[in-house]
Amino acid sequence: MPDNWLKVRRSAIVVAFIAIVTLFIALPAFSPSPSYADTTLATDGFESGTDGGTGLWDASWAISGDASIEDRGGPHSGSKHLRLRRDTGRAERELDLSGQSNVHLQFWAKAEHFGSDETASVEVSPDGVTWTVLKTWVDGDDDKIYYFHDLSIPDALLSADFFVAFDAEMGGTRDKFYVDDIALESVDAPNPTPTATPVPTATPSPTPTPTAGPTPTPEPNPTATPEPTATATPVPTPAPTATVGTPVATAPVANITLDGQFTDWAGVPNLVDPPDDSDGKEGDIYQLFWSNNTDGDYVYFMISRYDEEGQIFDGDDGQDEKVTYSIFVDTNNNGDFDGSGDREVRLKYDPRSTNSKVTVDVRPASGDSWSNIFTDQDYGNSDGEGGINVEIGVPWSELGLVFGQPIRMFAESDEDDRIPDSGDVQWSPASILGPTVLISLFIGAAILLWWFRGRHMWKRG
Repeated sequence: MPDNWLKVRRSAIVVAFIAIVTLFIALPAFSPSPSYADTTLATDGFESGTDGGTGLWDASWAISGDASIEDRGGPHSGSKHLRLRRDTGRAERELDLSGQSNVHLQFWAKAEHFGSDETASVEVSPDGVTWTVLKTWVDGDDDKIYYFHDLSIPDALLSADFFVAFDAEMGGTRDKFYVDDIALESVDAPNPTPTATPVPTATPSPTPTPTAGPTPTPEPNPTATPEPTATATPVPTPAPTATVGTPVATAPVANITLDGQFTDWAGVPNLVDPPDDSDGKEGDIYQLFWSNNTDGDYVYFMISRYDEEGQIFDGDDGQDEKVTYSIFVDTNNNGDFDGSGDREVRLKYDPRSTNSKVTVDVRPASGDSWSNIFTDQDYGNSDGEGGINVEIGVPWSELGLVFGQPIRMFAESDEDDRIPDSGDVQWSPASILGPTVLISLFIGAAILLWWFRGRHMWKRG
């Protein structure tokens, strides 16, 4: 065989090898991670005092010091919750977790008036003697807002005499720590993979909506001043309620422009939340959208809420109240939203008469200081536009994310509304090209390179 044709064959083999390796690197971005179903082992919302709840509890709550189950202080749900004060408040309860694995402790908690040296903690023990602290609350975590926590318990600690405890190390009666809606879940069974329901491209609106900008904006534009336009929230077909770790179809990279206009969110995957499940109408979440841009610079979120009548906004009875949303991101995709690399995104939305003021901050889930992303930008509906929708962009660098990295997330409002109602959404941000296009490009490039180089060598030979 002539030397030139040997060179051609070697070139083709090298090109094919490079294409295959690149595809193996790229494809994980499009492969959803497995989902998991919860097996509920025990629950308690403190509605029946110290001996209520369901499941594997072996005994009642052992309450000591300045601790009580009461109806004051705004329970997360129902009419009662656990309250701890001073440096003596403690509550323990035993249950049988022998033979279990991959158990998560889930609950809601809030803190008030902590000083610089005051803390509260949640602890677990295999014997009621040796304790392991799963999480500690400190000064700065005391904003009087209930937050959801999902903590993984090491398998080595699970036993027939397992204990969970909440402990207070505060100074006076003004310093308080509350706990409500406790659940222990075993995450152990794979589920079929559902897909999110996309938003229809048709967007009902009381007035014509503006055309989305032709050029995507990869980062917030502080100088953008959109023209006020009343825009009704898109009405999708019902989307499935997400469960813990439910993979959602990779969001197509949309040309999102941060300008307070929302037609560019049509077709982006989302979740829908039922109405009337929040403490106040201003915090009743309707939809959560998410997407990323082509360069991997920003992750975009859009949240809409129901109108003041608890209905999908149709141009009347909009919202004029402020609301704060929190988006929790599990960056290492392990179901624990309190890990060292996890993030909390805080979105403050204030609809004004002719514009809006939107402020976004990010901090580690461990509760360190907030990092400001932008302040008082007009990225939401004004009061005159209904006060329903708000959009934000968060740098990937602030979230510690890269293309193809699977994450979990959920959002909640300061009126105790959560989307999804339980569990989380699993998502893998990916390139705009998609696997089919990537494969076609690589094969085409390999063929072209082989053809042109082969022809060149054939002529020379």
